[in-house]
Amino acid sequence: MVAPQFVRFVSSVPGRLVTRWDNPATPIGARVSTAEERAAGAEPIVWDEERVTPFTADFAARFDRELRGAFARGDLVERQRADWEAWTELEQKREADRARAVADVETETEEKS
Repeated sequence: MVAPQFVRFVSSVPGRLVTRWDNPATPIGARVSTAEERAAGAEPIVWDEERVTPFTADFAARFDRELRGAFARGDLVERQRADWEAWTELEQKREADRARAVADVETETEEKS
């Protein structure tokens, strides 16, 4: 399978919810908070301004009018490929750190048994 070629990159703007035009249940750069998070005082939507969401050429062409409108209204921030690559690298590092932390806890638990 060939990896998709991304041509447009965006980030969310807190308070300006934009959902994917091909899947309105999926927010761009945000997520619905969990019941536990809301019980602890979180807002219903959790914004991730760091996240850079890539779009394929097909998606960008299909929803060009919507993307341009979102940029013009300030609902989304247009980003560059380098931003997405840096964000992806950071996320991979965070995931590796989380995996190491879980492995460390499992090792400690086994050593105590």
